[in-house]
Amino acid sequence: MRVSIGLVLVFVFLCGCGGGATVKGKVTFEDGSPLTQGAVKFVTETTEATGDIKSNGTYTLFENKPGDGITPGKYAVTVTAVTGGGSDGAPVVNLVDSKFANPATSGLSCEVKGSMTYDIKVSKPE
Repeated sequence: MRVSIGLVLVFVFLCGCGGGATVKGKVTFEDGSPLTQGAVKFVTETTEATGDIKSNGTYTLFENKPGDGITPGKYAVTVTAVTGGGSDGAPVVNLVDSKFANPATSGLSCEVKGSMTYDIKVSKPE
């Protein structure tokens, strides 16, 4: 009996440690064209989830590793995308307005209650 209770507790622990909500979406500019690179971050005081933006503008968030999802809660949202700054000495150029890089100025927020789609519109730098 002792072994079976231990196995049940291990199973419950393992099942409870993964499988957050799946949050995905698409990042587009005001004209509807996709942002083709960069990252989306959902942040709170204690949690951060990120997703790389693919060439078609889509992203899927994760907290620790791809596929693990995100903890439900209220998040501030940021979008960053730059080009340049490599070893060739090219200058760093923001592809989106720099306000989107800061959770206090992005104007983006999302309450995650379960798996969902969250599409984001951004503007180009002025």
